[in-house]
Amino acid sequence: GEKPYQCKHCPKRFSLKHQLDTHHRVHTEKPFECRLCGQRSRDYSAMIKHLRTHGGAAPYQCTVCLEFCNSLVSMQRHVKSHAVQDFPPDWSINNTYMYISHI
Repeated sequence: GEKPYQCKHCPKRFSLKHQLDTHHRVHTEKPFECRLCGQRSRDYSAMIKHLRTHGGAAPYQCTVCLEFCNSLVSMQRHVKSHAVQDFPPDWSINNTYMYISHI
């Protein structure tokens, strides 16, 4: 495996540019923020692991009944079980995210 993408900050190399871009955050930013405690992480998977430290919290929580879901697809299915009038007019699926993405 050829690894043409070199990190500017350390010796790590990557075969795909998006891998380098994700790695680069280690040195520069932490765009994912926990809504429960404010802790930040550099990638989505690290944030999901962190959320589980809050009593096993899943990444999505229904704003109507407070049920947790482990995936966005399951949350999208779940919200359909509620009447449209249960949601405020400015509501979006993003309101269910237990993290904030600053990307």
